[in-house]
Amino acid sequence: MTTSPTQKQVEEAKKVLEQHEKREKELAYVKRELAFRLSKFTQVKFNVRKKERVIVFAGLHETGDLKLAISKQVSSDQWDENIGKLIAVKRALKEDISDVVELVEPKVNLGGLFTGTGMRLFETDLAKLEYDFK
Repeated sequence: MTTSPTQKQVEEAKKVLEQHEKREKELAYVKRELAFRLSKFTQVKFNVRKKERVIVFAGLHETGDLKLAISKQVSSDQWDENIGKLIAVKRALKEDISDVVELVEPKVNLGGLFTGTGMRLFETDLAKLEYDFK
């Protein structure tokens, strides 16, 4: 005997599918934005320290300036390397990062959702340095 899903199960499945499609669009946006911003650099280097949840960015901008920045993810958030890279690059370019921070997802565990505010950013003296290589 076969059983059909209930209306509630069908609605829940549709909701999950819609959330998945939305997330896929968000991640595609992150990749496009990262590629666009990296195109402004002649050389780039990322130091990704997943264990420490830190991404350090150094890039030689097309203007000849060295741009440096760090993004650090709080432990209550889901790790996403591309989001972290985009935050670091936008930070180095002194651009607003609020649109990207909103895309960070909280971790989910059996006890429910952790709370968090997304990728935490901190400045160091290195992040403020800019060198002219002309």
